[in-house]
Amino acid sequence: MQDTTALKEKLYDKFWLDEYNKLDWLSQCVDVKPDITETSQLAKKIQSPIDNTIQQKTFDFIDNHSNKKGAFFLWLIIVLILYTIRQDPPSGEKLTGYIAVLILLSIWAISLLNKKPAKQQITISDRELIFENTRYTWGKILGTYILKRKSGSSKTILYYLVLILKDERIVYHKLNNFLSYKTDITIDLSAYIEFYKNSKRENIP
Repeated sequence: MQDTTALKEKLYDKFWLDEYNKLDWLSQCVDVKPDITETSQLAKKIQSPIDNTIQQKTFDFIDNHSNKKGAFFLWLIIVLILYTIRQDPPSGEKLTGYIAVLILLSIWAISLLNKKPAKQQITISDRELIFENTRYTWGKILGTYILKRKSGSSKTILYYLVLILKDERIVYHKLNNFLSYKTDITIDLSAYIEFYKNSKRENIP
């Protein structure tokens, strides 16, 4: 079996090179490097001690706004259609068409309001790291990193938790939704990852 340290280094080099190749030509010309930080380094920046008495730590993101925004937009369209009808009352097939559209839009808007909010969750324990429904036991993880990457030509910064695994996969999990959880979730997240990683149950592969 390949030495885990050598395997981790090989996969990290691949990860780094993949990210470097995604930089635009100007960034490469001025020798900009991929913004990759090991969680062990970020964990040192935590301002207050983590709660090391809990059996697991969970980070939640619940999107209560997307459905409401969608419903509001649909209600706005409905109001505009009603205003159009009032200004120029239709008849016959045209009226039937308007009514059908209004009914469909109303059903859609109501279903959005009743729809369960989207939820994402990260759970960390001494046994494993769970991102949404994907589980990674510590015995399968070689390295944990936080990646910051610019989104194309925009100024938006995308944040990822990146896992280097023993099966030679490099897994990216986007963190941007969790940024509303706290000003900088990457530091807290890294601190808990390091705490549980270092107290992991050795008998779990």
